[in-house]
Amino acid sequence: MTRFYFKTNDEMVAGPFTGFELREAALARLLLPDTGVAMTADGPWTRAANVGLFSNQNVPLSHPDGTAVPEFRLKGVNEVFEGPFKLHELIDFAVRQLLPSNALIQPVGRLDWVPVNQFGILGDCLRGELSRNQTSAKHAPVSKTAEPLRWDPTVTSHDGPPPVISNVDAADLMADPKEDIDLILSDHRERMRQSIQERMTSIQERMTNKTIPKFKPKFKFKTAYIGGGAVALLLVGVLVWWIKQPSMPQTVRSEVIGGWVLIPSHKNGKAFGIAFNEDNTCVVFNSDGDCWSGDFQWLDNTTSEDESQPLGQMNSKVANTPSNHHRFAVKEGDGYIRLEGGFSGKEPMLGDIPIRECFVRQDGGQLWIGYLTNVDRTDASQSRDARWVQLWPRDRATSIGPLDVDMRGTALLARYSVPDEARPLDPFEITANSDPKSPEPRSLVRYGAQQLTLFADGSVRPYKAPKKSE
Repeated sequence: MTRFYFKTNDEMVAGPFTGFELREAALARLLLPDTGVAMTADGPWTRAANVGLFSNQNVPLSHPDGTAVPEFRLKGVNEVFEGPFKLHELIDFAVRQLLPSNALIQPVGRLDWVPVNQFGILGDCLRGELSRNQTSAKHAPVSKTAEPLRWDPTVTSHDGPPPVISNVDAADLMADPKEDIDLILSDHRERMRQSIQERMTSIQERMTNKTIPKFKPKFKFKTAYIGGGAVALLLVGVLVWWIKQPSMPQTVRSEVIGGWVLIPSHKNGKAFGIAFNEDNTCVVFNSDGDCWSGDFQWLDNTTSEDESQPLGQMNSKVANTPSNHHRFAVKEGDGYIRLEGGFSGKEPMLGDIPIRECFVRQDGGQLWIGYLTNVDRTDASQSRDARWVQLWPRDRATSIGPLDVDMRGTALLARYSVPDEARPLDPFEITANSDPKSPEPRSLVRYGAQQLTLFADGSVRPYKAPKKSE
């Protein structure tokens, strides 16, 4: 994937940026026609006006006709600023320092929420590394020799004759913006991985250089060095464990209201979604057909049925825990929810695991749901472990379009989030929706006024209401 650089007014090189970011920067007037642009940090440089970013009248050009231009949502700012926004609008906000650096940004249709100060060109703007004064250079070194641009005759939004370029391939500026978004998100994940690795290396070096030598003046035995090294390794191990734990802020009821989904990375995986509504109703959706609708009650974290258990250790009977269910301790700041009611006493399920009672933890824009697996009680204290599943927010649809022929529950959840209602079918509904050539019909799923039937194999079809005679 091609990257681009441009020169600031003080001869500093900014970048690398994707072609999508470069065009959006031009639309935000962060790039001007005379700004120097190149495909490497060392040049050669050419004017931005020569790479298809501006018309012959030096007006910024929008994306080629037919391009699906990504939009973005924000979290952590005023409700007015929730979006969706185009990237050039957000660049304008960032240049004017109107975006909080701790806000989160999410490309519409993606699960990733990323700190806005770590999202590509927006981070450079928020750190003050880019401003309109810095990019308004009229004296950037520009290549005097240029080659004809590989011009796309199907693009009609570019007026005048084809511009010319040096080493900048304007065709890359017309690439699919979705691929550029993938690249920006991939860069963020790699930076996070490197940051954690660097921190761990720094901690290990400090412990090696500072902690262990303290034993040298006092002890002459080799065992002292061994003991000091063991202590250092133990501390490093504890620190690694702690870093892997999600942060533990106080979770309040308002933070869990909305739709939350877990979409598997592989095609045949099981998707899960849960929605908590303001009126204390709740919907649980499993893509393999086990769905539930009922009420939820927000309780004190310390309230649970295990208080009547004798002192000592109690293990739950949950077996074959999925690999994506992580073991963490239950903290005082976690919320505690009890799911009540439902259809014919049907248990709400997280895959194959009942979650009639569960812990919730809101952290960094994601929701963790935990089910109790271990309790260790003494006269003075009680420690609890749970298995946790990480869910991502997804705006809920009030209606859906025509179903694809091969629509499945996973795609339904990914596209439209948690439905307004999802419950087991009663015996008459099962009969009405049964087909000898199809798996067992399991649940009724409703988005607005549209009702669907979810089958045991995860397939989805229009719902058939029972006849009156049935």
